[in-house]
Amino acid sequence: MAIAFALAVGSRKSARRAAMYQVERQFRNVKIVASSDRVEFRGLDRVWDGQWRGLGILVLTDDFLYFRLSDRNMDLNVPISRIERVHLGTDGVGGKKVKGRRYICVEYRAFDGQLRTATWSVRNAETWERLISEVLEGKG
Repeated sequence: MAIAFALAVGSRKSARRAAMYQVERQFRNVKIVASSDRVEFRGLDRVWDGQWRGLGILVLTDDFLYFRLSDRNMDLNVPISRIERVHLGTDGVGGKKVKGRRYICVEYRAFDGQLRTATWSVRNAETWERLISEVLEGKG
């Protein structure tokens, strides 16, 4: 049992490192405002989006908000110009935090014209909210 747990943890770390390497290569010539490799994507408020949920890397630049899952080759790229609102969220009744984290909720206009909300559980959610808001103000 302990060996299986150690292998699972090692596999997760390896996947995170590989995803971070790919993201660093992808954005090597882009100014990164903020990034974190320990982010849990909570979904897009759609019934079928369970495949998107999981751990990954969140990156903010002056032009977009980018998320990549660590263990699957799936990513979400939201142009800053399409973000309509950013706010903090919590899980459960009474604003209970999940694992000591608040959610960062980003409402954006998808390419099909629909308003979507992407939600991440991230450390320092307040800082992420402030930084995304500052980038949005700079684009206004």
